[in-house]
Amino acid sequence: DFFDRAYFILRSSDDAADMVQEAMAVTMSAPFVNDPITYCNSVLRRLSFTTLRRKRQIMRIEDLDVSSLADRTDHHFSDHLWHLVNSLPEDMRALLIMHDVDDYSTTQLAQLTGMSTSYIRKKLQKAHKILKNQLLEE
Repeated sequence: DFFDRAYFILRSSDDAADMVQEAMAVTMSAPFVNDPITYCNSVLRRLSFTTLRRKRQIMRIEDLDVSSLADRTDHHFSDHLWHLVNSLPEDMRALLIMHDVDDYSTTQLAQLTGMSTSYIRKKLQKAHKILKNQLLEE
């Protein structure tokens, strides 16, 4: 069962076997685990996705450099709106700037980060909602 889960994510028998072995080692060395099977599944999933991300060289949201973008004033955004955008959580801010300012599509963002397009859309919708609510409160 563990192997099947790892194989489903990694699509490699060797990598799946390595991940199962590593997940079991982490589980066995973890103190005070109430449910070792659930814990091992969690570790296995995390390790498998980390391995997949490394293999595909997918960027994480935290790795996207938008610090220079946030300081730009050459767009139609006002200074006040930039301040609100900068107050968003880092993952939302990065996606919002890349999507709304730099015109990355949700598909491009999904390919760049390794996340699903629906997850990207939900994050963008939430960011837009937060900004809208903050603007309406003023």
